[in-house]
Amino acid sequence: MTSVLFVSHDPDLRAVASRVLVHAGCRVRVAAHAGHATLACIASTYDVLVVDPLMADGSSAGVADRFQRKYPQANIVWIGDERPDGSKGELVVSRPFDAYELIAAVSDASHLRPAPGYEPVQH
Repeated sequence: MTSVLFVSHDPDLRAVASRVLVHAGCRVRVAAHAGHATLACIASTYDVLVVDPLMADGSSAGVADRFQRKYPQANIVWIGDERPDGSKGELVVSRPFDAYELIAAVSDASHLRPAPGYEPVQH
């Protein structure tokens, strides 16, 4: 079972995404901001982070960096067309997206592994 941490400031998006991913067989924990995401990482382990780069507090890059340091073999799915640092991401679900696209992105992320020597972007 793939475990997913879903981080977004949008409560409706968190609720719908959680239902979709649970229905697809994932174990899902949601977080509204960086503080909740940090606590979630202490409480459990994850295979995939799904993060909204448009976080209201601007914390998405920090969340992704801390997640990658804690779980170096995990992958990140960005919601939107670009990462916060402006670079294009390979694991992206573009807005607007449907349930099938979200499930496919998480499935891809749970099966991919970072290249040997991969280092997360430092901000």
